[in-house]
Amino acid sequence: MPIPMTKHYTLYKFDELSDAAKEKAREWYRDGQLDYDWWDSVYETAKAAGAMLGIEIDNINFSGFWSQGDGARFNGSYRFKKGWRKAILAEFGDGDTQRELLDIGQQLHEAQARQFYKLVAVVTYYGRYEHSGCTSIGVSHDEDPYRDIGGCEDAVIQALREFMDWIYNMLEDEYDWLCSDEAVDESIIANEYTFLENGKRED
Repeated sequence: MPIPMTKHYTLYKFDELSDAAKEKAREWYRDGQLDYDWWDSVYETAKAAGAMLGIEIDNINFSGFWSQGDGARFNGSYRFKKGWRKAILAEFGDGDTQRELLDIGQQLHEAQARQFYKLVAVVTYYGRYEHSGCTSIGVSHDEDPYRDIGGCEDAVIQALREFMDWIYNMLEDEYDWLCSDEAVDESIIANEYTFLENGKRED
C-alpha cells in the first residue's frame, strides 16, 4: 500500500511578495476573480440617469471591450420629462458625466420643443451585436402617430444612441478600474488571499 506523501508550502500575503510575484498574483486575479455581475452598479446608474431624461430602460445588454462590434444597447421607451436638467445637475457633480448627460438631454429637449413636447419613442434591439447601431427606434407624435415629425425623428434617434454609447463608456471605465493594479491589489489584500513565493495560488 503506497505511503501518502505530505508536502509543506510556505504561503505569503500579497504585501510579502516580490514585484514579479505580485504581478503573477494580479494575473491570477484578473483571469478569474471578475466572474461576477460587476456591471450591476453601472446599470443602476444608467437607469437612474435615463429616468431623469425620460428614458425608461427595461434591460441593458453589452459586449466588450476589444472587438469592433462591441457596445451597449437597451430595450425601453422615451418621452419628455419635465425638470430633466435640474435633476441631472443635482445628481451628477461637475465633470464629464454631467456634461455628456446634459448634452444628450439638450438634444432631446430641442427635438421635443419643435413638436410641442409630444414625441415618444420605443427602443428595441435586434441582431447578435450588442452596440447602439443594432437597435430599432420608432419615434412618433404621441397624439398623432401619423404626423410628419421631419428631422425630429433623426434627432431623437441620435440622442438615444448616444445615451447607449455613454452607457458603454461607463462600463468600459468601470472594467478598466477593476482591472487596474490599484483596485486589484486592494481586493487581494481585503480578501486575504495567500500565494506561493512565485505569486501562484496554492493548489
